[in-house]
Order: sequence, then structure tokens, then C-alpha cells
Amino acid sequence: WLALLPLPALLADAASGTLLRHNAAFAALYAGAPRHLNDLPDLLQALLGWHRGMPLPALTAQRPQDGPLVTEAEFIDPQGNHRWLQARLRLWRHNGRSLLLAVLEDHSTLHERDLAHQQLDALMDTAAVGLATFQPEAGWLKAHRKGSPFKTGARQPVGSLQGINREIVEPASLPEFERLQRALKKGDAVEVRYAVRHPELGRRWLLTRVAPGLLAGGRRSTSVVTLDVTAQAQAENALLLRAESERAVLDSVLVGIVTVGPDGIEWMNRSARRMFGCELEDVQGQPMGVLAPEDDEHAFHTEPGADVFECRLRGRDGREFWVIGNAVQTPREDGET
Repeated sequence: WLALLPLPALLADAASGTLLRHNAAFAALYAGAPRHLNDLPDLLQALLGWHRGMPLPALTAQRPQDGPLVTEAEFIDPQGNHRWLQARLRLWRHNGRSLLLAVLEDHSTLHERDLAHQQLDALMDTAAVGLATFQPEAGWLKAHRKGSPFKTGARQPVGSLQGINREIVEPASLPEFERLQRALKKGDAVEVRYAVRHPELGRRWLLTRVAPGLLAGGRRSTSVVTLDVTAQAQAENALLLRAESERAVLDSVLVGIVTVGPDGIEWMNRSARRMFGCELEDVQGQPMGVLAPEDDEHAFHTEPGADVFECRLRGRDGREFWVIGNAVQTPREDGET
């Protein structure tokens, strides 16, 4: 039966260490033709419960009703492959002899999977990321420790975003949250940012990505990743407040200021609006040349430069006046100017 067993297996004399029987799967674990347990590599001896020429005390103390002794170790086979092996050892006493029966199993795939889960857990704990997997026919399969950082109240129904109760979503974010729920139920890809208010954590911003996929056999599966982006949202709000404050100051100066981006005019202060006799909505998104429509050679129709220019303007109310100005290029967050 050893020859028929697909797993590495052997039978040895537990008293002397002599190898009595072994199959081809076991022979593939080492080079040569050993006749004794002492001839095997040290790690393989440890897996078989053999230490310094004798079986381990835990092995010799085995009783018939006890379960097998289980050992594990990382082993490098003759081909140089790292394998995580588990051995199940049984001491069999028969006709006054003590026989060691060992069956080994390669747990490399399971070990790598568990290690990957540990690394993923550690990564998500560090980054405050939640991850869960949803299958329509089985519901939630895996939720990591930070997968439900905002879970309160009753258990969520299958098909809803695990750990996020609708009651804690801020009213202004409910449309986005509902869009997320619909995408999850349909298995659509989506990325949604929404605000929640937790009784202990306060107001937090979450970013949830839903990524559908297909498993082996065509089964549908959906990965849901939730990231706490409160710090990013707070930084964006701070920038907006600062920009609004700066624009309020610029709006009060007597110098006309026009902000032009890649898509045209973005903003004008009060002095510029008075100077050109228009409102921002009238020219927003149009090139600077719209402020000098009657003169194609006007400075407003050329590429901006660092030189100071002097030109005549005609306001939309018919007034004509001379202005001195210059263009200042400033970098944007996206790299444009």
C-alpha cells in the first residue's frame, strides 16, 4: 500500500532507525539511497521525529488512543525548491517491535496563502484599509480585521456593504452611498467617496472601490476595498478654504486679475469684471482673447509671457482705456500652467 500512496510515506524501525519501507514519493525528497534515518538530511530527520539517533519522547509516549504526532518544517528538496512539509507520525507496536509510520504532505500552497493573508492583514492595518469578498451565491466570504471599521447596530443584510450602516451615512452622501449599493448588487465596477458620522470616531470620509471578477469555473466574485480618506478630504477642504480666502482678498483689490487655465478663463476678480464690463459667467471657459474681440493683434490673443505689456481696451459698455499688465504663469496640481 506504500507504493499506491501518492504522498511521501515510510516505515522504519523506531528502536534502531533502520528504514524498512518507503515509496517513490518519499525517495524524491532526498538524494542517494539511505538505509537509516541518520542518513537523511537533518530537517527530514526532524520532520520524522528522529533526534540524535532516537525517536522524540512525544513519539515514544504515544498510546493507541492518541492521535498522530504532527510536525512541520520548511524543506529544500534536491531540485532546490523550498517546500513546507507536514508529517503525521504514528508509533506502531507489533510483536514486541516499535515501528515508525510516517506520512508527509506538501503544505507549501496553504503556507504561502496563510503568509499572504498575514502580510495583507498587516498592510491593511498599517494603511487603514478594509477588504471583503462577496459572491452572489454565498454572500460575504472574507472580511479582514479592518474590513468593518464603522460597523454599528444590527447585522447587515446580504448584498449590502458590510460594516457600513446606512444610518451613519451623512445625508449629503446618501446618493453616492446608494449608488455604491446598486453597483454591489449588480456586480458593477464603481468608486465612491462618501461621509459617515460614527458615534465614537466622528465624521470620517471613506472611499470604496468595487471590483467584479470571475473565479475558476465562471463563478462571479466581487472584491470590495474601503479606504479611510479623511486626512485627504480634510486637506482638500483646507485648500478650498484657503483658495476662497485668497480669492476674497484678491476680489477686494483695485487691480484687475483674471485667472486663465487650459480650458480658458476660470475666474475674475471684482475689478476685472468692472473693467471689462462683464460677469464671470459671460466669459468663463473662453480664451482670454474674448476680452478683446475687435483686435486680433491684441496682447490677449498671444501666448502669455513674463514681459510687462501696455494695451488699449474697450469695455463691453463702450468705454475705452489703457492698461498696463503682465501675465504670471503658476503651476497647477496636475502639472499644467
